Amino acid sequence: MRSVTFVTMFALGCLTPLVSQEPVVATWQARTQLLARAALGSNSLTSTLPIGTDLMPGVTLFRDALSNEIWAEFRSTFMRPADGSVVATIDEHARATSVLFVDGVGRLGTHSTELRIVPTRALPATVRVTYATIVRRGTGSRPATIEVDVDGDGTVDFAAQQGETRTESFQVSVPASGLTIVTTTYLRAESAGAGSVEHHGRTTVEFIPPPATTFSAYGPAAVLSLRGDDAFRGPVRDVRFQSDGPINAIGAELFGSRRAAVPIPGTACMLLNDGLIALPFRYGAGGLADLVHSVPWDMTFFLEVQLFAIDPGSTALLCSGGLEVVTR
Repeated sequence: MRSVTFVTMFALGCLTPLVSQEPVVATWQARTQLLARAALGSNSLTSTLPIGTDLMPGVTLFRDALSNEIWAEFRSTFMRPADGSVVATIDEHARATSVLFVDGVGRLGTHSTELRIVPTRALPATVRVTYATIVRRGTGSRPATIEVDVDGDGTVDFAAQQGETRTESFQVSVPASGLTIVTTTYLRAESAGAGSVEHHGRTTVEFIPPPATTFSAYGPAAVLSLRGDDAFRGPVRDVRFQSDGPINAIGAELFGSRRAAVPIPGTACMLLNDGLIALPFRYGAGGLADLVHSVPWDMTFFLEVQLFAIDPGSTALLCSGGLEVVTR
């Protein structure tokens, strides 16, 4: 097996927006009881949702007192964009008004949610967390707190408070058994003797898997076989080409950016790409060529590949069919 850093992909790769990513299965549920409370003085009303509540359909938890004057609302929004990513958003919004100098309180939490991601194979990925302060009015609001554990190890990786708006991205390794992302939030709006206060914060967790790779054979039947696959190794994607051919034959990988169909005079071969870069290789003692090229896990590219070799016995030029490789 030969392994090289395939820097030529940077030259040949057509870096395009991601349109297809590694498939994952996602679930999102309440890890603790969800709680919304509205209170005026010692009079308190509470609404709850139980542990395990499915948040993916879009859940609203609302509690009010004195109608529009004192209330608290939790709302979940879940999306699976066409590119295969996962987006889970929590909106927490509370308002409190003092009535005859009696304080009002709108409160949400503390509570936690659990976003579970299970891939078809172990892979690296990006988790992007954003907290945005949508409304902050009045001085009586108590701090909203947001904590996110992006890899389920019990450590807080992202933390934010009321008044902040910011985003952080994290690279994570997702085992085949899955990844758990835990978000813990708390929000409290409390009027202070007179007037009203209002706070609305939004927490968004995005799971972005790596781009998927497809291998498509084309061209006429040929003497040399050519097949491809890929695998992740930490932050690296290993792109592998394998071929069966003459024992110890010297060969070349030919890489291009578009297909061709040009007969090669004096041979039974056709040139099946525009031949921008060639890399040498040798078939092993068993007649197998195992060619591995390592690229960054999130790199996108488009390549046409073909193999050539010299038959040691007859010195004839042998070739493979073409293989189109697309990661985007």
